[in-house]
Amino acid sequence: MTDFDHDSVFETILLACADPTREVRAAAARGLFRLNFDRADAWKRIIETGDEFRMRHASRAAIEAGIVGKAFERLVHEDLKVSYEAFVLVALLVRSGETDEIFSAIKDHKDERVKFALLHVLRTVKDERSLSGLDNLRAGHTFPTDVTERIMDTIKSFEPVPA
Repeated sequence: MTDFDHDSVFETILLACADPTREVRAAAARGLFRLNFDRADAWKRIIETGDEFRMRHASRAAIEAGIVGKAFERLVHEDLKVSYEAFVLVALLVRSGETDEIFSAIKDHKDERVKFALLHVLRTVKDERSLSGLDNLRAGHTFPTDVTERIMDTIKSFEPVPA
């Protein structure tokens, strides 16, 4: 399928990255990164379907394949193409409601820039389901002042703007 090198094969290869068979996962992972089209556009197309099941399935495959953990690091990459692809993947996680990995990273990641970038995605996407996770972060953990302020700003960004 990777020989086809078209975004129409992206989702199928992504799902194969979460296959229970090690050989299939490895071949799919190699194939996924050999594709030459813009993967950010492929992630966006999944979001644009608005299909909750499809988005959740793609999100879980990306998590199981280890793509998500790497994407968090890439959010702060100096190459904008790399950071944009990571941004769109994290936005997919938010839109699909698969936010546990995001909140774990905000809580535990060593690099504050990654925490800020994740909060930025949450603030940009503004999925109401994220508010409970943000409230849990605020109430249940002690962060440096600047991280706490960003969490609070992100929560406030969900409030309706007065007319």
